[in-house]
Amino acid sequence: MATLHEFEELLRIDCNALDTQVSEQPDVYYRVSQEASCVRDIHETAKLNLDAKSSQIANTFRGECAKSATKITEGAVGEHVTLHPEYKALQQLVLETKHNLDKWQNLLTAYQQRSQMLKLMADLYVTGYWTRSAVRSKTVNQVKDDAAHEGRVAMSSVRTPLIK
Repeated sequence: MATLHEFEELLRIDCNALDTQVSEQPDVYYRVSQEASCVRDIHETAKLNLDAKSSQIANTFRGECAKSATKITEGAVGEHVTLHPEYKALQQLVLETKHNLDKWQNLLTAYQQRSQMLKLMADLYVTGYWTRSAVRSKTVNQVKDDAAHEGRVAMSSVRTPLIK
């Protein structure tokens, strides 16, 4: 099972290996979506545990108040729940799992974008975008300048030095 960082590294597109990357994209996307799904399940479980703990703490507090014949309001019950250390710990866990879920969701979105970019790059490859002539098309003057430079180099190689 790969980590978030390893999947982030796989996001980069190498335009010299488009065939490999296009063939690997579905598998990597599937693995990222599976991980995102597992992280979502962990987050949902943490939320359910928080709700259950909230109910348990509230019921315990109500029971204690009933035994001592103390009148309480729902606001007091809610405040007691939110100040309880176990509730705070579970609330922090929910926040952490939400943050992790957001990271995986963002990675999944990035892989969707990568898929579109691979298609565009493959289209550019087919049209010859990365060929030498497409990358650097020379004007007539540039061709003449190159020919003149080649001539100067050739002449300098056949010259005999004046001083021996």
